[in-house]
Amino acid sequence: MSGDAAEINTWLLLASSTGRFRPAVAADDWVYLGSLVGHVVASGRESPVHATRAGTLMGLLADDGQLVRDAQPVAWLELAS
Repeated sequence: MSGDAAEINTWLLLASSTGRFRPAVAADDWVYLGSLVGHVVASGRESPVHATRAGTLMGLLADDGQLVRDAQPVAWLELAS
């Protein structure tokens, strides 16, 4: 069976813990590998969410202050070419 190859050029950024998400970037921002995307706040402690790839932030999947669970997608990137 043959078919066309497809390249997926998007990447999900995941919450680093359970708590309230506080974004540090906005849609259409460019992020580098390791850039701070936001924090997850719980019991007065902040857990940073860093970009695990470089690219354009296409959108946030969690609103500011929304309760998120550990490893829940909070943003998505279009990867750098």
